[in-house]
Amino acid sequence: MTLADGRVLRIAGVEAAGPTPSDPDLGTRGRDWLMAWLENRDISYQALDARPDRWGRVPTVIFAAPVPGDASPSSAGESLVRQGFARVAPDQHKNPCEKRLLEAEKAARAAGLGLWSDPYYNIIAATDALAFTEHAGSLVLAEGRVSEVRDGSGRTTLFFGPHRRDHLAVTVLQRNVKIFEAAGLHFHDLIGQTLRVRGLLETRFGPEIEVTAPSEVELIADRPGEAAKPVQNAPAMVQP
Repeated sequence: MTLADGRVLRIAGVEAAGPTPSDPDLGTRGRDWLMAWLENRDISYQALDARPDRWGRVPTVIFAAPVPGDASPSSAGESLVRQGFARVAPDQHKNPCEKRLLEAEKAARAAGLGLWSDPYYNIIAATDALAFTEHAGSLVLAEGRVSEVRDGSGRTTLFFGPHRRDHLAVTVLQRNVKIFEAAGLHFHDLIGQTLRVRGLLETRFGPEIEVTAPSEVELIADRPGEAAKPVQNAPAMVQP
């Protein structure tokens, strides 16, 4: 969002939907929806960092003035996510709206709105090697059953299958482990549990996501229709 004085604001904590093979206009529809939603409305914003990013954008939480029927200003990021035109994205800045963003995403996903009706944005099963190859270097949501947890000198790694080159691994730097434990996530207790993880997908040594905050990890109860697809129980030992 560009202001009249030339400053560029980035809506923090979300990633806008982009064009996909089956819906090349998805990103454009999201942009047009936001422009129409903001038309003739004043905005206020809270900058989460005084310094712009390398593209000159200031990370912000943006609110639009209430319209008749609204009790308070509306969050632009939350509104985009609720319409299915954006996903919640890990962010280095502490976002005061993070919980509401996650709730909005859950509602949009359940309703199959916007990007959640597009196959490209399906939650990836932790053993789906082909899907990981197709999404390398991008934000993904992945889901599977934890088969093993290893503690290293610099990081803890959760494995989701026996083949490291094909099956997901999730890493947590040791300095961040206590943050997860304070939120009730003790990694060795998660063996055999189904997790949904979001983050940037790296594939150099096999599919891997590094998580830094508890909001990027969700414990999923084993119930029909919730998982990306059935995931087989993996052997305890992970082979290179």
